[in-house]
Amino acid sequence: MAAGTPTAAPPSPPDDGLYAAVIRCHGGLEAAFAAHQEALLLGELALAGELLDAYRALQRVHIGFEDGQLLRRARQGGFDLRWPLRLYDAEHRKIEDLLDKVTKRLAALPADDEAALRREVLALLEVERVLKHVCEHHEAREEQDLLPRLDRWLPPAERSALAAAFAADWARALAGQAALHERARHRLDGLRFRRG
Repeated sequence: MAAGTPTAAPPSPPDDGLYAAVIRCHGGLEAAFAAHQEALLLGELALAGELLDAYRALQRVHIGFEDGQLLRRARQGGFDLRWPLRLYDAEHRKIEDLLDKVTKRLAALPADDEAALRREVLALLEVERVLKHVCEHHEAREEQDLLPRLDRWLPPAERSALAAAFAADWARALAGQAALHERARHRLDGLRFRRG
């Protein structure tokens, strides 16, 4: 599969816990955002907008699961985490706020002034860099602390049921975007980056 296409990722280990399910999601989010940025870089602004909307939808699935299931269970468990749960909550809100900012800036790109467009795309990429940075740090915290602790703390049947439910929600979200990503891949693969 071409780079920049979100996937369900490679098969998980035999104990398909929360860690494995969420790691696959993180890889899919990264690929979805890369597809958006590739379209932006190649000047396919309408496609970049569609791909950004798709990325936002995937983030909603991700954040909804974490807020509704993982963080709630972590609070019930009462165990000490390396980072406080309020930080995970704050990062979710920060990701949503940055996505709002990116969406607004993309929609406001000037259509009639090439020099202004280039400057605004560069400014947009800077905001997107901040978003990626927040996401990377957030995902690292989950992978290093929250997910391994929940995988150890939750009873195996509950852990497996949660992982399976999330994997099914994630697969449905990806399936709903498959045609868009195929169309984007076909369009972007047909373009050439100017080299001087």
